Amino acid sequence: MRVDETEEALAIARARLWLHSGKARQIRERARLSQADAARAVGTSMWQISRWEGGKGTPRRGTALKLAVLLDGLEEVIRAEDGST
Repeated sequence: MRVDETEEALAIARARLWLHSGKARQIRERARLSQADAARAVGTSMWQISRWEGGKGTPRRGTALKLAVLLDGLEEVIRAEDGST
């Protein structure tokens, strides 16, 4: 497995774990991002975001990767606002 593939797999696993644990919703809400905004950012529907955050299913690989990138970015913004960079 190449480094890029490993990083991608880890990002996907992280997004799915964050959805399962409720951390994805916490990050999204803390960043004051609506489900509709998150859905637009990752190319899915608000209904899907709601389902995933509610523990009903998981995103497919490509969407999970986009979600991981979004959540990582939001977490960076939150840390910067909190002054804990």
